[in-house]
Amino acid sequence: MVAAPLLRAHQAARLQSVSMSRLGLNPHVIKTAARLHLLRGSGFSTSASKWQAEVLDRTRNIGIIAHIDAGKTTTTERMLYYSGFTRRIGDVDEGSTVTDFLPAERARGITIQSAAITFHWPPQTAGDGNTTPQEPQTPRSASSHTVNLIDTPGHADFTFEVMRSLRILDGAVCILDGVAGVEAQTEKVWHQASTYRIPRIVYVNKLDRDGAAFGRTVREVASRLGGWPAVCQIPWFEGGNGRFIGIADAINLQGLRWEEGDGKSVKMFNLEQLASEEPQLAQELKRARIALIELLSEHDEAMVEKFFDCEEDHLAVPANDILESLRRCLLEEQGRKIIPIFAGASFRNIGVQPLLDAVTNLLPSPPETPEPEVSIGGVKGGLRHLLSGDLLVEQGEKAASAKGKQKKKSAIQAESRHAIEKLQAAP
Repeated sequence: MVAAPLLRAHQAARLQSVSMSRLGLNPHVIKTAARLHLLRGSGFSTSASKWQAEVLDRTRNIGIIAHIDAGKTTTTERMLYYSGFTRRIGDVDEGSTVTDFLPAERARGITIQSAAITFHWPPQTAGDGNTTPQEPQTPRSASSHTVNLIDTPGHADFTFEVMRSLRILDGAVCILDGVAGVEAQTEKVWHQASTYRIPRIVYVNKLDRDGAAFGRTVREVASRLGGWPAVCQIPWFEGGNGRFIGIADAINLQGLRWEEGDGKSVKMFNLEQLASEEPQLAQELKRARIALIELLSEHDEAMVEKFFDCEEDHLAVPANDILESLRRCLLEEQGRKIIPIFAGASFRNIGVQPLLDAVTNLLPSPPETPEPEVSIGGVKGGLRHLLSGDLLVEQGEKAASAKGKQKKKSAIQAESRHAIEKLQAAP
């Protein structure tokens, strides 16, 4: 009985080493990985499994989905630049982006093939190699996360590329054109993501253009995407009707104003400073906070209790509690109808950094995502059981058991036939 878990772990490690050798990897590395897998499976390396759990908790597997020309690749380029992955901002029209690498993509200025890339947000520093426990009242975006991002095509002719990517995503960012609103392909990819039960947030882009209407786009999200829009940010127009210069954050009750340039220079205003400089925007921000708290209270009991603890003051609810409530609503099936909405203009380098914070704060990590069910030889299990080799071992044990039963049944039938033959041969 004691040797059974060790044997199972050894068989799984052996299967994994064989598959790795087919990829042409170093045999020494394969043996080391198999040995580590054996130790982990037998329970000897608890610190390694704890480290692995912390790494997975700080991992986000996300995709960018949208209608064509909504700004997916432009937004991805800014994400790579602000995370420190690239040293300059690529341009779609110039054909200098990272994810559009095919010659046809650079010539046409559209995404044809899905492209995956990995970066860290916030950018890693020298001390981020050692994971430290997160304090209870700090948001998840305070620590560096590994973001595995897939930039998908927006053209209807390449929908199969989107479908192929959605199968492996844990979360998604749906980008909307602030001028065009919710478009046909947006609805299509949104319903495809609903099929795979993928949590999503919405980013309203291109708010710097003439004809952009944030309020109309939010209403279209409610009517055409079939959800309750949770407005987390509202646009900040200079003087109320001037150019788009920043956003007002309803979660943290602050204004963020971007300076001209590459978007790394951001000036922050608290609610009091915002009320003195932009009183109309401050009033809109208060109304947005009240509406957000009311919406979350209808779907989350914990938010109701927190609201009563704050003496029914919408502005006194801590920002971290709002983030946790939004996250619970996104991850729970019954609360999946809530759609967090953020604002920005990626081409003008406005609003991308708060969007990255929302990705780490709201979207799920791999352990929080339901496992896909896999079936091999009549044995069903999760994808992790297949990757660890346990599912293959169970399938082998079941096949051997079935084979043994078949042999026993055949022996009994042969014995019965032999007895009948003896009776028939008797005088």
